[in-house]
Amino acid sequence: MTRLTAKNFTAQGIVLGRRNFFESDRIIEIFTYENGRFRAVVKGARKPRSKLAGNTDLFTHGNFTFAKGKNLDIVTSIVPLDFFQRATSDLKKVALLFLISEALIKLLPTDVPNEKVFEETLNIFRKINRSDKLYLTYEYLYKLVVMLGYGFSISICSKCHKDIESLEKTNTFSFSSGGIICKICEPAFVDTLNLSSNTVKLLKYIEQNSFENYSKVKIDEKTQKELKNIIISYLNYIYQKELKSPKFIASVKSLK
Repeated sequence: MTRLTAKNFTAQGIVLGRRNFFESDRIIEIFTYENGRFRAVVKGARKPRSKLAGNTDLFTHGNFTFAKGKNLDIVTSIVPLDFFQRATSDLKKVALLFLISEALIKLLPTDVPNEKVFEETLNIFRKINRSDKLYLTYEYLYKLVVMLGYGFSISICSKCHKDIESLEKTNTFSFSSGGIICKICEPAFVDTLNLSSNTVKLLKYIEQNSFENYSKVKIDEKTQKELKNIIISYLNYIYQKELKSPKFIASVKSLK
């Protein structure tokens, strides 16, 4: 039975977002292994003695039990599994968790399970929690767009579809074309971005490998900056609206 047919159900999930609802309730946006992304109500979550309030904080990972509601399902109990306390006590890491959550909310359809994306998301949350390799966030985000069918065309020209036999020192990426374009097709595009051969090779490696493998790759600062730039720009292009989290990340970075 799915959440759309069951009166009561349990799901493993991560809280991606929340907002106040009426006088004392809260609505959470949750991404679950079993049921995908959906919203649910936490009754009385804003009351001082609420037993559910702390366990429905942003980024909480746990086993959630729901009851069927008229419009939104209702959270009835939670067994927390991880609060990612190291990450949530570090403002730079919190900003990255917001970015991941915002991307998931914008890109994931509702009520569509995606076990691979859930596992990959849990991996990056755990990695951010215990590691200082914060650029892994952008590697994860590229893997996310690949898994959701938005990956780049890298091995062939995304315009004429001819094989790109060898990478240039600087390669041209087109947002509207969805990938690398060859030198012959390049003049036809204005929405372009330059990518070094190292960045293109990294993108290929992320496409072809699991989190366990690509998270071990060490990359230089130039590649890190290019990776961040292409991923954020591409997410904005897909969404057709500027994401809010990158500005938060920039403001946090500017703090001394």
